[in-house]
Amino acid sequence: MSIIKHYAYWHPGAILSNRSPNTSHIMRNILWSFPPKDTHKINYDASWISAQTNAGFGFIMRNFAGNFKAAGIGSFKASSAEESEAVTPLHTVQWAVTKKIENLIIEWDNPTTTMYVQGKSNSIQWQCIAVLDEIKKLVNQLVFFLGFKVVDRKANGAADILAKKGTNSSQSNLGRISTSFYHS
Repeated sequence: MSIIKHYAYWHPGAILSNRSPNTSHIMRNILWSFPPKDTHKINYDASWISAQTNAGFGFIMRNFAGNFKAAGIGSFKASSAEESEAVTPLHTVQWAVTKKIENLIIEWDNPTTTMYVQGKSNSIQWQCIAVLDEIKKLVNQLVFFLGFKVVDRKANGAADILAKKGTNSSQSNLGRISTSFYHS
């Protein structure tokens, strides 16, 4: 059994088979998945409780071998959870553009905002449209940007932890965001 767990940890895209005497079904392992060779992946998340408290964001970048490359956290004010889900990728993409990250995939667990930046028709709060349109413009500055993807919440755990930590960052207004970045 420990061999199966070890394999599932290091090969999260693998399909695991759970067999009991009476039933047989296949279950997909919902964990972070490795990006293609020579590619970086950023996972990010937002944390929002109320308009009266700081929203937080966090992201983590790993390479195709799953090695840590960078992470960041920050805080800002947002009037809704959807607004925090729109502002968070803006900061993540701005960071990637500033650092000139190439061969990049960006994942998060919010299908509504993901569909919008992918160009699919969607019902988005009017307050978020300008922010998400800015993200679409910014990604054009990235070299070999491979797209936005939706990931299961369970596969976005590291970014979720960082986002919650981001709510405790010292700066709290949208114009001046408190950020901390870590590089390997």
